[in-house]
Amino acid sequence: DPDLVLVFGGFVSVGLSLAARFAGVPIAVHEANCCPGRAVRLIKCLATRVYLPDGVHLKGLSPESVRYLGYPVRRDIQHCLKKEAWARLGITVPHKLLVVIGGSQGATSLNNWAVENAKDFAQVGIPIYCVTGLGKTGMETLEFPDGKGEIVRSYFVPFSDSMGDVVSAADIVVSRAGAGSIAEIIRCRAPSILVPYPFAADNHQQANASMHERHGAGLVVPQDDLDQLAQEVKELMLNDWLLSKFKTNLERLDRYDSSLRIAQDLETLCAARVLSRAAKKEAAG
Repeated sequence: DPDLVLVFGGFVSVGLSLAARFAGVPIAVHEANCCPGRAVRLIKCLATRVYLPDGVHLKGLSPESVRYLGYPVRRDIQHCLKKEAWARLGITVPHKLLVVIGGSQGATSLNNWAVENAKDFAQVGIPIYCVTGLGKTGMETLEFPDGKGEIVRSYFVPFSDSMGDVVSAADIVVSRAGAGSIAEIIRCRAPSILVPYPFAADNHQQANASMHERHGAGLVVPQDDLDQLAQEVKELMLNDWLLSKFKTNLERLDRYDSSLRIAQDLETLCAARVLSRAAKKEAAG
């Protein structure tokens, strides 16, 4: 006997939304990606409320039903100073750090790229911290000398439960373009180079990455151009003006707590449902 059903666009959302509609229960739907999925496109007109990313529009929706509230980020994902993040991660960084993440499952192509380029980056004093994904590789540290003979360590870990520190530690993040990864990048103010997964449903990662780039918060490198990625990273590492511009735009994008606002709006919808049911019961009695 719910007051509201909240769905997030997976394939189970369609059946659940239809059941809620037949039962007279209001529906709220959250779309995380900049290219709305098929399920969201099917059930949008059944919904009392539709949460969308900034700049995304769905035809056939009244303005009153839409809220641009973005992706809800976990409370433990918070921006912190780089040196504080380095200390908590237990890593040594000579000057600047490159972080590589492939999303919750990792990305084999990005992992391989990080391993193949670790020595080259070490020669210019840039260590790598790569979250490889569970089952992809084990934990290891690669050591190579820089141009002065000093050892530079790059770190490969299969999993981290401190992603706020991992992303905050970075001068640049190389990442897939899932909505969750981008939301964490925004929250932690990390300039990024996004490499969209080319086989994502509806090519939604490309849409996410392109929107992020249009916001002036990072760059996009296609999967087919991975051979150019190392040079892009090196050039961006040296461009302090552009890194500063990205950080300013990231701070602008992180202007409110999406989780809190979505929760408050859901409570308002539930309260309205309770009042409506009470009024109907009183009228019937």
